[in-house]
Amino acid sequence: MSETSSRTTDIALEVERELHRVLHTKLRSLKYQPISIAEALRKLSTYLHTVIEIGTYMYIFSDTVVAKHIANLENTVDEVAHQLLIHMAVVVGHNVDEAWKAVPIYVYVLGVDKVMDSFKDLAMSVLRRCSPSPSVASYLSYLSDVAVVPVPGSKVEGSTTDDLEEIFSVEVLAMLRRGSWIVNPHKERIERDDIVYVKGFKENVAEMCRNLGIALPNPAPPAKDLEPVLQHIDSMIDMLALLNDLAHYQLKAQDPQLSEELLELEEFFDNLRNNVSRMIVSCPSLGVDDKVALLRLVTRLEDASDALTYIVTIPAQDEYRDVLSNLIETTDEKAAVFLCRKSVDIEKLYRALDDWGATPLAIRKGSEWIAITPYNMAKLRASSGDRVLILYPLSSEEEVLSTLRLLGLERAS
Repeated sequence: MSETSSRTTDIALEVERELHRVLHTKLRSLKYQPISIAEALRKLSTYLHTVIEIGTYMYIFSDTVVAKHIANLENTVDEVAHQLLIHMAVVVGHNVDEAWKAVPIYVYVLGVDKVMDSFKDLAMSVLRRCSPSPSVASYLSYLSDVAVVPVPGSKVEGSTTDDLEEIFSVEVLAMLRRGSWIVNPHKERIERDDIVYVKGFKENVAEMCRNLGIALPNPAPPAKDLEPVLQHIDSMIDMLALLNDLAHYQLKAQDPQLSEELLELEEFFDNLRNNVSRMIVSCPSLGVDDKVALLRLVTRLEDASDALTYIVTIPAQDEYRDVLSNLIETTDEKAAVFLCRKSVDIEKLYRALDDWGATPLAIRKGSEWIAITPYNMAKLRASSGDRVLILYPLSSEEEVLSTLRLLGLERAS
């Protein structure tokens, strides 16, 4: 090997070590915070939801800014997750006979860590320039009804995040400020050097960008053989966000019947990943590099779904149920599956339930699950025989069940 080649190799190895060091730096100090276990779980559910949204955007659009700061996002998550471990240490103390009570929360924190590891691996790929090509990102943008964009703080300096949401009908996912993340910010005043990550209907985001003078690329339509591949990947991202929400609900609800439904949902997710992987490999319109990049994405999405399944299965173990009931405040919500006796538009169902604080979360058509989001519900319709997963407050259960009966839905056996 020549001296020049050897030097190039040494530089590449040093860059790789530096990337690994940056992305795998853990918290060095931790202080107790007076936060309840229920509040910690609520925060972590929101934080992981944001990680899924920001992390998939980062990878698909090769956003190196997010990739470089993914470890800081992990630290934001860890700060809350570690409070759960402190709580458990206090509960268990030095009593060996009581140590088993800590297992559910430790398994939960392990699941959270594995979700973060999945997206850190994707961040490493972005920094290695091994993410999807701009053309694939453009195709996904064309197919999706939703867009995520970074808004420079200089464009909206002095406004608040709530101002952005109200004026442009968008959702502020997170803000990056001097290398630190503010997740799910409310009434946060935006500074010049901030980067605000915004999600919304594509037309709303486009209107916002036109008003703020932010250039957006014109997305291109994909080839016909590539279209179903990208649509399935889009569905996987929605499904992963749903699994996160349901896993955190189930940790509090401890509903054995729902646990079985969620395990079937996760099995469907795994099968979807296998099918999408085969489609990617055999897709003539994809080059080798893009095939590898998309296979990496769907594999990491499945890794994250497996990690969330750890959380789902915790309440399924009888010996932990009483312990969790004592540690976590009882939820005031109920998630249940309802069988459709006649067809109904999901948007109509959503509006009818919204008066009672209830929300349809997913539809099951045969063995296929479809996550319901604010961005796709207008296109969805539940047919006779379909099952709909609905979350509703226990305080309005009677009204919700009455409304569902009028619409032709009944509790599934």
